[in-house]
Amino acid sequence: MDAGPRPNRALARRGLRIQRLDIDPYCGPIVSWIFTQRLARHSMARIARALNDAGIPCPSAADPGRNPHRNGQRWVLPTVRAILANPRYTGHQVWNRQRTDHDLIDAANTTLGHRDVMRWNTPADWIISAQPAHPALVSEADFIAAALVGRYCRVPPQRGDLADL
Repeated sequence: MDAGPRPNRALARRGLRIQRLDIDPYCGPIVSWIFTQRLARHSMARIARALNDAGIPCPSAADPGRNPHRNGQRWVLPTVRAILANPRYTGHQVWNRQRTDHDLIDAANTTLGHRDVMRWNTPADWIISAQPAHPALVSEADFIAAALVGRYCRVPPQRGDLADL
């Protein structure tokens, strides 16, 4: 959705405009449901299983043109994890989540050139807008709470721990 001219004059001169995200009427409720389930302390695997059991298409099946490199058959744990870890659902714009590294193809032979490799930056390196840039699907408090679910679980006893009793 068009949100007006870019503040960067060089980009504005090229005719580029700011784009604002809008809530997808089909996918938005699914994302909200995923956060609700996680806040109810359901595992990511259980959430993926419930989505598959309900016949809800995974993101790559819902929009195959945008995801041609994925098979689009089922919801999988990494997809649920990626949704729960994406701060854009709070309504804020996020930059610098990934970077491009230029790795040498062969360190011993620099004439072979390099290859571009996309790598994830740590959340501390992300740049998040101070003000919401688009409608939120989840509150910031719920986003943080969902991220903390399962972080403080009890460590199972190791072999031999019970022998000391």
